[in-house]
Amino acid sequence: MEAQNTADKVFVVLPETYEDGLSILSWVLGYFPCDKIKVIITHVMPSPFKGLFDPIDPRRWLIDNERKDLVLNKYLTHCATYKFQAEKFVHIADNIAEGIMQVIARHGARNLVMESAANSDMTDLASEIANQVVQEASPSCKLWFVSDGNLIFTREVNSDKLTLAQTNEERSEWTGQSTVESSSSSGRSNSESSTEEGDVDLDGSLIEMLHAVSVQANKYEKMGEEIFGVHKKMARKMAILITKLANRLEQKEQQIRQVKEFLQREKQELKKILRREKQEHEEILQREKQEHKEILQREKQEKDQLRRQIEELKHEKLLSEEIEQVMIENELLKNQRDEYSNQIQVANERRLALEKQVTDFELIVKDLIVLSSSAGDRFESLQADYYNLQQERDNLVRKTEELRIQRENMPSGPSTAFNSEFSLEELQQATQNFSESLKIGQGGFGSVYKGSLRQTTVAIKLLHSESLQGVAQFQQEITILTKVRHPNLVTLIGACSEVSALVYEYLSNGSLEDRLTCANNTPPLTWQARTRIIGEICLALIFLHSNKPQLVVHGDLKPENILLDTNLVSKLSDFGISRLLKQPDTNTTAFLQTTHPAGTFAYIDPEYLSTGILTPKSDIYSFGIIILCLLTGRPPLYIARLVQDAMRSGILVSVIDESAGSWPFEQAKELAKIALRCAEVSKSQRPDLVTEVWAVVEPLMKAAAAYVEPHEEECIPSHFICPILQDVMQNPYIAADGFTYEADAIRQWLSGGHNTSPMTNLPLPHSNLIPNYVLRSAIQEWLQQHPQS
Repeated sequence: MEAQNTADKVFVVLPETYEDGLSILSWVLGYFPCDKIKVIITHVMPSPFKGLFDPIDPRRWLIDNERKDLVLNKYLTHCATYKFQAEKFVHIADNIAEGIMQVIARHGARNLVMESAANSDMTDLASEIANQVVQEASPSCKLWFVSDGNLIFTREVNSDKLTLAQTNEERSEWTGQSTVESSSSSGRSNSESSTEEGDVDLDGSLIEMLHAVSVQANKYEKMGEEIFGVHKKMARKMAILITKLANRLEQKEQQIRQVKEFLQREKQELKKILRREKQEHEEILQREKQEHKEILQREKQEKDQLRRQIEELKHEKLLSEEIEQVMIENELLKNQRDEYSNQIQVANERRLALEKQVTDFELIVKDLIVLSSSAGDRFESLQADYYNLQQERDNLVRKTEELRIQRENMPSGPSTAFNSEFSLEELQQATQNFSESLKIGQGGFGSVYKGSLRQTTVAIKLLHSESLQGVAQFQQEITILTKVRHPNLVTLIGACSEVSALVYEYLSNGSLEDRLTCANNTPPLTWQARTRIIGEICLALIFLHSNKPQLVVHGDLKPENILLDTNLVSKLSDFGISRLLKQPDTNTTAFLQTTHPAGTFAYIDPEYLSTGILTPKSDIYSFGIIILCLLTGRPPLYIARLVQDAMRSGILVSVIDESAGSWPFEQAKELAKIALRCAEVSKSQRPDLVTEVWAVVEPLMKAAAAYVEPHEEECIPSHFICPILQDVMQNPYIAADGFTYEADAIRQWLSGGHNTSPMTNLPLPHSNLIPNYVLRSAIQEWLQQHPQS
């Protein structure tokens, strides 16, 4: 090996296991520049004749050699991936450390990288082989020791001491070299280099071994001749031993010939394997190229889809701008309509004045005719004036009629659609400027406040006027509630179009949802009250669905939209998404199709949700779910499946709400049957409200009203008792200590100079009192259900 060709070669001693050697090789490829060095992948393997009298089986040794050679080829492939020149070199030796030092000495290696771990305190190498190489290897070779892919120690040239690796300053020395060896193998593939330059030096090693054995045999023979005269018997034994040794050597020569023939065959086989691997590698590259092409095609499709989505968003934005423009135009039309109304009123007033003038002129003409027959000219003049006034009056009447027709043809607005128009100032006064303490409801539509308006307790729903949905719900509720009236529908008192607010009658017992969940510790509804509420909802739906000339579909029927008054009479509310449908002339069903079904998920008709077709049958589905909720007291999700499974298993009684009292089983069973029919997924399977549902509900409703519970004396709940008066409160108020007292009692306590709590005797932070409307409603209800004797 020439000296000028070894300066830029790096010998890398790698084990036979690919995973163990890959971390060392990866460090070399990352540390040295690819255009400055050539990697010599070195492997030291044991000699097959290490034990002369107990040699290794040649076939097993060759098979191991073939397996190791495949691993070395994988190392070469890894180097080629990172564009490094590389070749493999296998050295046979009896000892690995001696073999590494022989490689350094015979090939004049100046750079060698091998694996070794450090001891616990990082002061020395933990490998005996590495320590032996450090101490005995040629000092002209620089050594790198790598562990787990990291450089830990180096031994510099002409030094016998290890240096702990801390920086990468040496890498700049490699990248700054100006001379690079032009490898003779640069124009050839790694596989070709490995087969021509990297073959095992088997012939030379075996010949050397045989020569050593022959010399040793001759030595033994001479020794036998010298001793022959003295110990003839021993010489004979030695001769026999030498003969056996010669026979053994002849056998070894024969084995060597067999090995050489086997190696020749294996060499041809390896060439075939390399060609096959090359072909497979090209096929893999072709597949990867095709996959890359498919990935690019998918990315292109995704970009096209994204572009289409952007176009759709732009289209939606244009639609939004168009909607805003329509709202502006509607506002202009409203202003124009108001202006026309004012003009009509002025015209009517002027017409009345002119008619009065015409009547006066007629009287004057008559008087003139009677008083003076000689004033002919004056009479003709007055007649002409009369004629002109009549024409002017007719023109004004015609213009008034035209303005009236224009007003009727104008789109109806909220200003004429409700009973009373309230100002924002009135609503603010009624709710103490919409105080949070008076808020009794909150939802996506807006907020509900309790207030006192014109000496009447009312509920004021303040919608989100800044959204189109809020304005639409405001107009829809006014349109419907001004056209229908029923005892089981909430009464609309008036509205304030200035802030999209609706004013309803106040129902003290809140919603059916609150009573089913016993909100604010309210007592549960009895089964009699629940049966009556089911009948009232059925009557309200029958009324809405039979309304003429346009029937009403509620569209969002749920316990939250069913309110209860002081006597627990139910009333439907929240008609913001309800629809007016034209009554069909034939037996067909009235319907409305929309692309955006609205409602509450657990109660909404699944067929309406999937098709967008809203019919009266949609309300029947929601009604069926409400019946099941009243019957079981459970959440609405999957409640129909729960009750249906219970009925099939004969355990309906296990799902009936026990807090409602002793519900007669037969009545509960009848309600469950009709509710499951109402909650059918297909609307064609749902029953008719009048002929089927009401026919079942009406007798159950009457039976519940006639049922009398066995009298049981009940104690007054402790939280109904005033802590000061020790009597049932009529007007409960919450003080600063968190306790509730009768209003007159706590006011008298505070006005008497007390600034401490009547219950805890601790100082009160303030003397403000807050009315407890929920507790007052609960006390009133309890007193109604338990009248004092």
